[in-house]
Amino acid sequence: MLALKKSTVLATLGIAVFVVLALYVWPTIYKYDHIKLDTNDYPVRINRLTDKTEFLLLDGWHVSGEQTKPSDTSRQLPSEEVSKLKGQPQIMNYGYLEFYVYNGSNWDVSEITILVEVFDANKIKVISRPYRMTGYVTPQNSSKFLAELEFTLTAGQTWSYSVLSAIGTPPKNN
Repeated sequence: MLALKKSTVLATLGIAVFVVLALYVWPTIYKYDHIKLDTNDYPVRINRLTDKTEFLLLDGWHVSGEQTKPSDTSRQLPSEEVSKLKGQPQIMNYGYLEFYVYNGSNWDVSEITILVEVFDANKIKVISRPYRMTGYVTPQNSSKFLAELEFTLTAGQTWSYSVLSAIGTPPKNN
């Protein structure tokens, strides 16, 4: 009988230690950190069980290393809706293209393709390439879209851009 009570006490004590450790040593499933890109700090969370890393932008958490996948209802925006995407992209000194875009259309937008042309000091085109930028913005709101350029501008270079296309989800009434 004494052995039964001893094992019950040990099991209860083990459960109590586990609960205390779970509450005070490992309080959340996420480990939080941050990443500094240019002059901006972005919160980062890492799932302790799966190691999935996510970073926080204005429109919510995004999985690191994954491109935004259009939904099954996504399709090309008509050209008159693409013209309602306004903003000024920037080539950042860490090799990324950032486009903080205002969505004046009625579509939810998940991808924007822009043509980037880079010119040297003599106005000779040295790069002309489309970039697929991912992000997410709802109608009449703003959000940041990103693309990796794999280059930075050098002294004397200038650049221009034009929005080629966008992918999104049409308004529910269409």
